[in-house]
Amino acid sequence: MSERTGGTEALMQHTKVILAAIQDSKAALENQIATLAGEVGLLQDDHNKLKDRDKVTEEMMNETTLQVKALTQKIALMDTEMKTLAIKVEDPES
Repeated sequence: MSERTGGTEALMQHTKVILAAIQDSKAALENQIATLAGEVGLLQDDHNKLKDRDKVTEEMMNETTLQVKALTQKIALMDTEMKTLAIKVEDPES
């Protein structure tokens, strides 16, 4: 019986060592998960900043497009006025 008891105790010790190793591995994995979760949070923040920059860039592009259209209209109006003046210079009677 003592051999059995000794074998059982050895098995219990071995099981405790294995359980301790599993718990250590679990703790290490939980730390890695926490680290990765933190990195995901940072990446999400960076992503949101980039989206905000994209939005600002798009708004600036839209504003610039409107300004270009307005300037194009002014140029067309000035061109028309110049043609009108050129006609008056050529034919002051009209």
